[in-house]
Amino acid sequence: AVGYVIGPWGQEDQLELARDITSVIPVSSDFVRSTVEDIVSSRAITGIASVLLMLVAATAVFSAVRKGINEAWGIRQSRPFLKERLMDLGLVLGSGFILLMVLFLAPVLGILEGITHTWSPRAGTSASSSGDWPRA
Repeated sequence: AVGYVIGPWGQEDQLELARDITSVIPVSSDFVRSTVEDIVSSRAITGIASVLLMLVAATAVFSAVRKGINEAWGIRQSRPFLKERLMDLGLVLGSGFILLMVLFLAPVLGILEGITHTWSPRAGTSASSSGDWPRA
């Protein structure tokens, strides 16, 4: 996933990674270099497969959670298999969306705070600390 974000790996990057690995682990540098080349060349199919398998595992986790909650609440209603899997997939996608929103909310709020502080230097101060309120 990191390779997709930071861009494709060049030959120089692969050699540097192979040198770093062989400096820590006593293996042949040719073996490490060929392994890294194989991984980089097949990253598209392995990326797709890993995302699909991750979704299958995540839906299994949410299925177990959903069934546990149903058992705790005494719900014995059985649903069709496909409907249960779609519910689990919806839970996975919904929780993933919420997680992304939480991760991006803090930086966005920091940027907005910086913008408002630039436009109005007193925007971030409270009235009690600024001396505007009469003191008893």
